[in-house]
Amino acid sequence: MSNADNRHPPRRPFGTRRVIVLSDTDTADSADMLGDQAGQQGPVIAETHAFERGEAIAHQNLTEIDAVVAALSRAFSIPADIWVPFPLEDLGLEQHVRRLDLALKSHGRALLLGNRLVPCPPDGDSAIDRAPRAEVHAVNDLCHAALAATAVQTLYAEIQQVISTTAAVIPEDDTDSSTWLPRLEAEHGPDPRIPPPTALWYRRRPA
Repeated sequence: MSNADNRHPPRRPFGTRRVIVLSDTDTADSADMLGDQAGQQGPVIAETHAFERGEAIAHQNLTEIDAVVAALSRAFSIPADIWVPFPLEDLGLEQHVRRLDLALKSHGRALLLGNRLVPCPPDGDSAIDRAPRAEVHAVNDLCHAALAATAVQTLYAEIQQVISTTAAVIPEDDTDSSTWLPRLEAEHGPDPRIPPPTALWYRRRPA
C-alpha cells in the first residue's frame, strides 16, 4: 500500500458498530454477500434474524412476526442497530419500516437500510405516506386546542358557580363578619387568615 493510501484510508462512517440483520430467509441465505456489504461500510454483523418470504407483508402488526420481535429485543439488550438490506422487498409495507425505525429510535438505536446501510429518514421514505400523517397531526392539534378552550370555559363556569353559592350564604345586608363567618368556618373549616403581602415570607408561605 502506498503512502497516499495510508494517508487516506477507506471511509468507515460506522466504525466498529455492531448490527443485527433483519430480512426474509432468501436474503439471510446470502450471508457472505451481506458480510461483504457491511464490511465495506464498517459495521460488524452480530446476528441475523429471518422470517419467511412474504410473512411481513401478510401481517399488519409487526408484533405478529417472531423474528422482528426477537431482533428488536436483541438490539435493545446488546445493544446494536438493525440493518434491513432490502426493506421494500423483505418488509413489504412502508408502515413496517416506519414503526421499526420509531421503536429503535425510542431506545437510542438506528434502523439502517439498503446495501449502503443508510439511516432511515426521520419521516420515513414515502412522501405520499407523510402527507396524511401531517394531516392527522394537524387535526389532532386542532382538537387539542378546542378541548383546552372547552376546559377553560368549564373551569370558569365552575368558579362562577362557587362564587354564587358562597354569595348566597352571606346575606347582602349582613356586613358584620361575626354573623356569617362562623357559618362559613363550620362548613369549610377555619378562616386561613391570609397575611398581608408586606409580611415576612415564612409567615405568608403556609397560607
